[in-house]
Amino acid sequence: MPNIILATHGSLAASLKATAELIIGNIERIECFEMTAGLAHDEADRALTDLVTRGRSHQEHLNVLVDIQGGSPFNICSRHLIEHGDFTLLTGVNLPMLLEAATDLAADGSQLATAGAAAVVHVNARLQDTP
Repeated sequence: MPNIILATHGSLAASLKATAELIIGNIERIECFEMTAGLAHDEADRALTDLVTRGRSHQEHLNVLVDIQGGSPFNICSRHLIEHGDFTLLTGVNLPMLLEAATDLAADGSQLATAGAAAVVHVNARLQDTP
């Protein structure tokens, strides 16, 4: 049963998982959903619904991390969140957010959003602020 679901367009989910595992080792209880050009919307809906349902039935809290707000994975997961409200859904998944979710299973949505946002740095502006 997953307690982290990565739901993205293309192969981003699998790539994020593989990269995170390169850094911290095997991540158990993580599942990936990839929205691809050849996947019909109803097939995607069924597959992602199955993942979310299995994750929700698990004892631990479920974190669903999607790539962009308004995309198919987001829309499918949002519908389940509105219907059930018993998992965390975050958009804008990035590697620091995933690492936080994988290493701190008690992290809530605010902590994960903060970890993801804090990692986005405009380095040029930072360097200009340095005397």
